[in-house]
Amino acid sequence: MKKSRQHEGALLWASRGVPVFPVWADDLSMDPKKLKSPLPGSHGFYDATTDVATINAWWEKNPKFNVATSPAATGHLVIDIDRPEAYAELEVEFGQLPATYTVQTPSGNRHLWYKGTAPASAGRLANKVDVRSEGSYVLLPPSVIHGNPYKVIEGTWTEIPPCPDQYRAAMKVKADTSKDQAAPEGIEIDEPSAIERGRAISLLWPGAVYGTIDDTTYLHCAELADLALSPEIICGIIEDWYGRTGTDGNLERLGTVASSACRNRQNAYGVWAVKPPEEVFANYAGTIFEAPDDDAFSVYKPLTEDEADLLPDPTWLIPDVLPQRSIAVLYAPSKAWKTFVALDWSLTIASGIAKWGEVEQGDVVYVAAEGPSGMSKKRKPSWKMLHGVDGPLPFYVVQKMPWFTKPDEIMGMVKWIRKMKLKPKLVVLDTLARAMVNLDENSAKEAGFAIETIEALKRELDCTILVLHHTGKSKGSGLRGSSALMAGFDTGLELETDKETMTTAIWARWHKDAETRDAPWAMKAEKIGPSFALRFQTPEDVPQDERLRASDVGGVLERMGAQCEVDAVTHHAIIESLVQMKGWDKKNASRAFRSLLASGALAGYEVEGRFFIPAPSTTEPLPL
Repeated sequence: MKKSRQHEGALLWASRGVPVFPVWADDLSMDPKKLKSPLPGSHGFYDATTDVATINAWWEKNPKFNVATSPAATGHLVIDIDRPEAYAELEVEFGQLPATYTVQTPSGNRHLWYKGTAPASAGRLANKVDVRSEGSYVLLPPSVIHGNPYKVIEGTWTEIPPCPDQYRAAMKVKADTSKDQAAPEGIEIDEPSAIERGRAISLLWPGAVYGTIDDTTYLHCAELADLALSPEIICGIIEDWYGRTGTDGNLERLGTVASSACRNRQNAYGVWAVKPPEEVFANYAGTIFEAPDDDAFSVYKPLTEDEADLLPDPTWLIPDVLPQRSIAVLYAPSKAWKTFVALDWSLTIASGIAKWGEVEQGDVVYVAAEGPSGMSKKRKPSWKMLHGVDGPLPFYVVQKMPWFTKPDEIMGMVKWIRKMKLKPKLVVLDTLARAMVNLDENSAKEAGFAIETIEALKRELDCTILVLHHTGKSKGSGLRGSSALMAGFDTGLELETDKETMTTAIWARWHKDAETRDAPWAMKAEKIGPSFALRFQTPEDVPQDERLRASDVGGVLERMGAQCEVDAVTHHAIIESLVQMKGWDKKNASRAFRSLLASGALAGYEVEGRFFIPAPSTTEPLPL
């Protein structure tokens, strides 16, 4: 089968020694910024490679994937100019930019390529002028965004000049001031005890296997940065690890990866940088603490084995989902139905229906900082219609999120709840980011402060607090922000949503005081009334795409005589043939075909929405 232009382009770039990785295929229904993002579950430019087999596997999955690279991987930087008048401003401040290999982007802007690299997050040289190099990436020709291609308009790849020194100097200044990389107060960078700890930690690391080396290296660099070690010291420890384990790491990129790990991390830099215990506790040596005379601190009394055996089992607000009088977090990527799920739980409790098992009906307060009107006027009525619930419910919406940094706002909300004589069983905070305004969720200290604030709210209202939050940058990274957040919540619940099939899986990732289920709760969104509502999946909801293969569709096209563009057929005609061939009803056939189409497996048969068996043709060279 003929390779797509994107596939051919990826192979051509790799033949030049440029590591590439796939990003989203062009889709008119998607935001252009989203189309430039790495694929879900990938590691972005850390996955970039020149390996032909890997590249073929990627683009055979979807021939229309766009092509991207990190300029720093080949010793380059890209000046990204988003407005024409910026040329004059740059040359007035820094001097003339030499002519170079220049790519016009789909929006009509310019990517100017130069030799040399710039630090991660180098920042802007001028308004609407960015630098792409270490820790960043650009799309390459022949990528396409909303039908418009990336194309070379000047210069050649083999004659790229060095970036002028005055520009490089300005980029370094921008980078040095772009992010605060200071260690915690009282902790110095590269303390001997921290270096010793880092080397001891590295002795526990196994070697990395092919395909995971860059990603594993980054994670280890970030772990060492927790100790307030400099990129130079980190590189030395990583090199020792490479040699000890026989890991074939990329030494040329190691400095870039170490610098990026010190800047672009979920935890605050130096979060685990602590002095030796004998130094920390020197002032407490020999101190005798007097125990209080009253029972104010009885919770800290050590329990005997018999006393511990008498502790009560956890009780549930919703069986196996939300423990009573606990703090829980529901997390997922943006727009992955967190609010739909939280609303389902809230209305289940407010109505007392047995959808999730036996629940005790009670008041629910939902702090809906994001879209309170849509929740009240659309989503709640749809839920009530789906579940046959009539009449008012003890479900209350707070329109503004109190900030954790403003205790008077939090107590103001508590006072209103008490003034209205509510006794909530559940309070939902939607979302954590709205509550943590002016706080850094990547700081262990400030994340700990947020957890303590949520705990205090739980104690004041004597109820369960459910917080909605987002995931980290990559799939499987857990909660976004400091690891102190994950450690602080009693319960963690994660969503994996598939909008193609309108389904979501709800996983109980942890309960501190109870076992978690081995399987998720599978739910499906159903359109009813003004919005959607969630119900549990039935066997009929399971997509049948695993029963339909691209070769099945190819066979249908051959039997229909769709041998060229003139005889191309629509997807409706294919679905009608599948109904006869598979014996499915039309709804199931349509669902299976559309699911296979969305996977990209049919891209080789499709041109502008019509399908045919492509005839072999000669390959034209790409103007890259």
